Amino acid sequence: MRSLRIVAMIFVFAALAGGTTDAGLRLVRQSGDPRIVTAASLLPGARPESAQIRADAGRPGPPISPYLLGALSPQEDSDLTDPMYAAAYASIPFALTPYGDGYFHWQKDIGCSGPPDGPGQVNYLSHTGDFYHLMTDLALPDHLAPEIHVAIGTNPTCDGRADPSEGAAWVNYANNVNHYHVRYWQIGYYPYDFDEPDFGPPPKIRDDPALYAKIVNRFSRAMTAVDPSISIGVAIQPNPKGPPNPPSAWDATVLSRVHPGYVVWPEPPLVPCCGGSSFTGLFDDHQLLYEAPLVVRHELNEARAELNAYNLTNVEIRPDVSGGTGQLSQQNLSITTTLYLGMLLGEDVAAGASETWEDLPVGGCAQPFTLDPGEYGLLNFAASALISNGLPNSNCPNARNVPAGTLFPPANAYLLASRFAHRGDVALPADVSERPDLRAYAATQGAGYAFMLFNLDKSNTVTATLGVTNTTARFFHATAYVYNRAIYDQVQKGIFAGPVSEDLGGLSNPFSISLTPWSMTVVVLHR
Repeated sequence: MRSLRIVAMIFVFAALAGGTTDAGLRLVRQSGDPRIVTAASLLPGARPESAQIRADAGRPGPPISPYLLGALSPQEDSDLTDPMYAAAYASIPFALTPYGDGYFHWQKDIGCSGPPDGPGQVNYLSHTGDFYHLMTDLALPDHLAPEIHVAIGTNPTCDGRADPSEGAAWVNYANNVNHYHVRYWQIGYYPYDFDEPDFGPPPKIRDDPALYAKIVNRFSRAMTAVDPSISIGVAIQPNPKGPPNPPSAWDATVLSRVHPGYVVWPEPPLVPCCGGSSFTGLFDDHQLLYEAPLVVRHELNEARAELNAYNLTNVEIRPDVSGGTGQLSQQNLSITTTLYLGMLLGEDVAAGASETWEDLPVGGCAQPFTLDPGEYGLLNFAASALISNGLPNSNCPNARNVPAGTLFPPANAYLLASRFAHRGDVALPADVSERPDLRAYAATQGAGYAFMLFNLDKSNTVTATLGVTNTTARFFHATAYVYNRAIYDQVQKGIFAGPVSEDLGGLSNPFSISLTPWSMTVVVLHR
């Protein structure tokens, strides 16, 4: 038997009720619940576990984006003054809030409706969801950085494409008149998508990346003339196979003709669907957990390679994720989507990117929904939101009772990521040996370190040796934060429990740690 000196054996229990920490972490535990994490120091000469996880402190990576966590803000028929929205946004440590889309026009609070190629119809939206209320009721009080989506394919009369003067007027109103200091302005939404509106004549923007580049440059000149400090965002399509594969035709044209401040694209990758390109939910749990995060990694690497190839080395990378897998099924609010979102955030940290949830964080549900035998999920409704707006409702009359403001399971990925990734720290390379069921991400955290660990095995606990190389630290004081299948499964009883935490005490470097089935664990190592 290997010789172990137990320095810390911890019992982390599923949260069943109670309070909230500064980051929204629910910590109340009930005695008698099963053990979630066990950690122990190794005696000198002891044989490590076969699975080993190592972070290399000698190879610091990119800085962690201050805007790692973002979520779309509502502009259509939404009351931003509703206390539910304030409470919902405050419960998750968001830093960025996108606003607007290809149909929205800010000056008269208009949303065009109609087929993607027009003709369109003018719809006057709720003034409580307008840009002024976004800033005064949400962004400024909650210290959120807005990211504005400037429509290009529709105009305020919904009968043609937008004029750059509209974007320039928006910048002037935001930054010169009201001094909101809005930095991020994306030109168009996803202009290559088949359902992105373009009420102009042929050729359509979605079919002509050169036309998109021309429009971006026109808008950029008009808007930066008003405020030179703003950052212009453009939509790209990285090759999901990653380097050394060539860039997509869209990217090769756009990036050779524009000089953006940041680039965006949707995750999961756009795939053929419904006569064009759109999100699809055709992922079973194995694909979602084992394959989709690697596609995201390839896209991040490809995006950086493309930017470097066009001497755009300082351009920010900001992919978007929409409701997990896009299709409404039992998977959307499952532990599997929670783990998937956590791994996306880990990939973003490793790449120095940020992430934006491109659905309303507060939302309702759908019944009936797609039942897929390859997907795990225990709720009788589906949703592409992070926070409930109150169930049951007219859309889901048979849903179990979920009070407004309750965090849906995927929100827990954001809570745990906020424990892992801190502004001012940097990513570290993390290597995992022997176990394909493990994923690991690492970063500095002040003078110490942090790991974000995933056990993708549905049924079995995995034990690994965890440590940091190229550091003088021999001992750490450790804290663990956990969300796993056992906690998730309580939704069957109507309990939407959050992550749990425990002080692990002092541990040697390296130490042994056990990770429960289908779990996301953040371990913070203090020096």
